[in-house]
Amino acid sequence: MMWDKRGVTRYRCRVRVRVRVRDHDYAGYLTNISKGGMRLSTDEVAEIWTGDRVEVLSNDFGLMTGTARWRSPGNLGVRFNDTTNNNARVNAILRFFHLST
Repeated sequence: MMWDKRGVTRYRCRVRVRVRVRDHDYAGYLTNISKGGMRLSTDEVAEIWTGDRVEVLSNDFGLMTGTARWRSPGNLGVRFNDTTNNNARVNAILRFFHLST
């Protein structure tokens, strides 16, 4: 578990995902998750811009959607769209990794 100065608990994980942005698919990993968003690791982050609509698909947890909020070499921050689907997927990931209380 990691603590962030923004007051949101973030949890480390490693889940293989496909990232879809502007009709292009990229391979990557979900490496960090919170109730509000996630950090993705991908070698193709240069093709993704802040403000882009992002779809993240995991074979284990399904589809989550959000908006790219930041990027750095090899990493991308995504804020989740506030939907019941995203909330259910995040809760499933946290339960799977025994991270929720």
